[in-house]
Amino acid sequence: PTWVRPKLVAEVKFAEWTRDGVMRQPVFLGLRDDIDPREVRRELPHDADREMANAKGTATSRGKRQLVARKTSTVARPRVSAPSRATAVDIPDTPLSRAAAQISRKLGTDIRGATAAELGALDAIKTEGNWEVGGRVVHLTNLDKLLFPEDRYSKRDLIRYYVQVAPVMIPHYKDRPLSMNPHPDGIHGKSYWVKDKPDYAPDWIPTFRYQDQKSLKDWILIEEVATLAWLANHAVIDMHPWYSRVDKPEYPDWSVVDLDPAEGATFKDVVAVAKVLKSALDHLKLAGVLKTTGQSGLHIYIPIERRSTLEESRGFVAKLAHTIAELMPDKVTEVWEVKRRTGKIRIDYTQNVINKTLAGPYSVRPAPRAPVSTPIAWRELDDPRLRPDKWTIKTLGDRLLEVGDLFHDALMLHQRLPAL
Repeated sequence: PTWVRPKLVAEVKFAEWTRDGVMRQPVFLGLRDDIDPREVRRELPHDADREMANAKGTATSRGKRQLVARKTSTVARPRVSAPSRATAVDIPDTPLSRAAAQISRKLGTDIRGATAAELGALDAIKTEGNWEVGGRVVHLTNLDKLLFPEDRYSKRDLIRYYVQVAPVMIPHYKDRPLSMNPHPDGIHGKSYWVKDKPDYAPDWIPTFRYQDQKSLKDWILIEEVATLAWLANHAVIDMHPWYSRVDKPEYPDWSVVDLDPAEGATFKDVVAVAKVLKSALDHLKLAGVLKTTGQSGLHIYIPIERRSTLEESRGFVAKLAHTIAELMPDKVTEVWEVKRRTGKIRIDYTQNVINKTLAGPYSVRPAPRAPVSTPIAWRELDDPRLRPDKWTIKTLGDRLLEVGDLFHDALMLHQRLPAL
């Protein structure tokens, strides 16, 4: 045998330890200069699922809930390199990257987007290849496939957007299970919903196991920039996070109001309804956070204490919607059938349930121009130039440089829902 001094720490991915203490199917991933060799110890096996379940709680009437944890070892961490906060030199010279870095510094988050070198490496890949971003390796395919054909925006453009906006976007998605809506043939092709982590997804993408109305699923969680890269590579154009987090899935952070205009209703009508809703919230001494849908309407998020259930949240929004419908019968309808809603707006309160989600803040929408669901200030409703699809993957950077992250209040406010 050859004896060596333990001066280096290697990162190795492997299937399991054999009875003889040998790694089965090892794959060398690289050296780790951020770990002291003297601190490396072999970790003893443990039941991660059981420990997490004990920490988070066990079964409820809706089914068993638990975070899905990987069994890991100090020498088998799946990162190729340890990501760090990007320095000024690392930040790409684009409005979106500069804005995201400024907002991240201001809010003190430790989430970074793709560096200038990483974006350069992305551009250097012809159509397919492995790309290292945020310390992970993501296999990219069909990078020049046009997802937005009228605008000539490709899958590469979608990936570039998401990995740059990551520092602003991820705090609003962290710990929230994700519903995915891939568009493999672009915005004019067929799409489908995916709520369970696919078998081909990387092991390093964390999940949350939850029993919904149909089955037990492992929902993907967006915790880092590489996950956004992987999702965008699979043509997940828009991202739909839950309103609740994994530790209390039945207790949302937000009550949501979806202003959904039917054919014949104008965006001017949507704005008029939103203003009346704002007056109602002011009367109830509640603050709401407003954003464009990126398509035809507006979303209003009412930040609440995590003591009201989704059912209670839905009941509150239903009563609010009914009140507005009585005040504005010429513009608002409570009718569900689309055919009978022509020319009117439905205030959709039914979104306030688990597994029914809206496109989240800064999500791209599957529509021409690649619009982005963008937070706005209430006063902007008076701007005649406002459109629900005003900001796109090409213009959001300038917007963020100008106004910052207007959705931040949705994370910071904790309001008690009043009785109606």
